[in-house]
Amino acid sequence: MPQNESSTEAGLRITRGKVDSLTLYEITDAELDQLEQGSPATLQLNFAIALISVGISFWISLATTTISDTKTFCVFVIITAVSLLVGIICGVLWYRNRSSVSTLLKKIRQRAAIPEVDENPATDSTES
Repeated sequence: MPQNESSTEAGLRITRGKVDSLTLYEITDAELDQLEQGSPATLQLNFAIALISVGISFWISLATTTISDTKTFCVFVIITAVSLLVGIICGVLWYRNRSSVSTLLKKIRQRAAIPEVDENPATDSTES
């Protein structure tokens, strides 16, 4: 039987492709929890997009229509201002926190970094 094939008692044939090397990464429970939760920045991005969209919609409504009632006009202005302000704040927070998971993955990968070995070492030029 070839080296990469094997059979079990039930007659199921399993084909295995050989891998040249395998790298294992050890992670802590805290790192695993952080990977499970994902980045909190995605929620901040979702809120930023939604709030900025609402703010722009209300701003366009204010710019294109005439609202005669003072209370309604004030409500539109408040919704516009608050939506745009909070949306921009969420966008800035997202921008600052967006790389937390990728930073963690870089940190984990650096633990197993193997220094590259030069296969063609340079000869010492001082020897005669």
